[in-house]
Order: sequence, then C-alpha cells, then structure tokens
Amino acid sequence: EVEPAGLADTEARILFVNVHSLLRPDVAGHSIDYIAETAHHEVFHLLDFPAGSHRADLEWDQLNPNGFVYGRKDRRPFGFVNAYAATNAGEDRASTFAFLMARGQELCDLAMVDPTLLAKARVVWRRIASVADPAFLRAGVSCAGDLD
Repeated sequence: EVEPAGLADTEARILFVNVHSLLRPDVAGHSIDYIAETAHHEVFHLLDFPAGSHRADLEWDQLNPNGFVYGRKDRRPFGFVNAYAATNAGEDRASTFAFLMARGQELCDLAMVDPTLLAKARVVWRRIASVADPAFLRAGVSCAGDLD
C-alpha cells in the first residue's frame, strides 16, 4: 500500500504532511513541486470542511458530466485535474485548489480545453477569494481573468 503524502483531520482541525513519503527519491514525481501541491491539497480540506466531503455540495456535483460516479480511476477523466480528483467530491475540490496554487499554468492549460474543469476552477476560486487576497491567488495563474 502507498503511504499517504498528507492527511487533513477536519474534525480535529489538524494537518499532517508525511515528509518521509514526500522526500523518497525512489518515487517518481516526489519533488518540491509535489510537496507544495500536497500541502495546498491538505490545507484546502481544512478550509473546505463546511462544504467538505462529509456533506452534500450540490453546486459542485452539478458541474460533473451527466452520469459521472466518483470512484478510483486509472486516468484523468474529463472535468478533473487528475485521476485522484475523481475519488470523491472533497478530493476533487482539494485537487483543483492544489493545481490552482502549485500548478497554476497546468491548471490553465487543462481548463482552456476542458470547460467542466474551468467551471470547477471558478467555483474553487470564488470560494477561496472570499477569504484570501485575490492578488495572492493570481500569482502564477495566467488564466486568473477567466476565473474571476
């Protein structure tokens, strides 16, 4: 079994980052960028708790393609930043935020050819912009004007 890179305990309001897992040189993709992505992903779980994976989020669910069912996927489905985002709605939102913060250009590139993902990025942007400085959010996100 794969060690988790991080964990957000939303009830205890605690964030765990598995530094050992993140710094393993034998695992492809475990770089400083991966650490940043993991940290943002887990932080979002703490911010998302009011609408988190434990509760219904009808606005979010309506963005998914008709007939889509969350669950493990082998590849990135249309409307998602990666395969892991398709696990459940909470992971979808957290993964979208992680891309926004740590892989902004990649998110923009995907969103420009994936209107479902663009709509999801707009929802995450709007929710985070209500508690964060928009100038901070815009850094590294070339498509920020499309997300406002």
